[in-house]
Amino acid sequence: MILLGVTLAFYHGLWLPDLVLIKRDAFRFFLPLKQYLIERLATGELPQWFPYEGLGRSFIGVTHTGVFHPFTALYFLFPVHDAYRASTLLSCLLAAGGAFVLGRKLGFSHTAALAAGVAFALSGYVVSLTDNLVYLYSICVLPLFCAALEKALVSSRTWAVVPAVVWRQGTTTSSSRCSGRRRARRDPTVKLASDSRSREDCRP
Repeated sequence: MILLGVTLAFYHGLWLPDLVLIKRDAFRFFLPLKQYLIERLATGELPQWFPYEGLGRSFIGVTHTGVFHPFTALYFLFPVHDAYRASTLLSCLLAAGGAFVLGRKLGFSHTAALAAGVAFALSGYVVSLTDNLVYLYSICVLPLFCAALEKALVSSRTWAVVPAVVWRQGTTTSSSRCSGRRRARRDPTVKLASDSRSREDCRP
């Protein structure tokens, strides 16, 4: 309860009614994609193609759309901007709870595990990712993944690593971008192409 209260108090802006997150990708990139997603799903259509970028591109086949992510259900219950805030807040709460669970799993005292949960959820890295759901999802579920992995290794319960499915959603994108940056350092033509794609991805 203390961990929940501290996290909610720190991220109090995320549960204020009618607040719209406008920083960087949150407003210009993710909100339009989520609006398109829920419009298609509301008509009973699975959004496989996004026609509003260039000559069109796959929608369901890229990680940042999050078509099959559990938090997509929130967009049926709330307006898009409120559902986006709720997704962000729930991710931060998940980070706090996951770090606490991991601490207890590793033998920390209750107080130490509580401190770990607060430190992780309120860390600068997690806060800096609240404008990018793809990276936020992955980092916030990481402690739970590590706790599940520890359980699987100790008790041989392989089903405990199910959170890896969600965790992998962010790491897939992270790995591809990091790989692109490494290639860009060696080949300036790759860097130019990468920069061009980055500008296109930021279009509203």
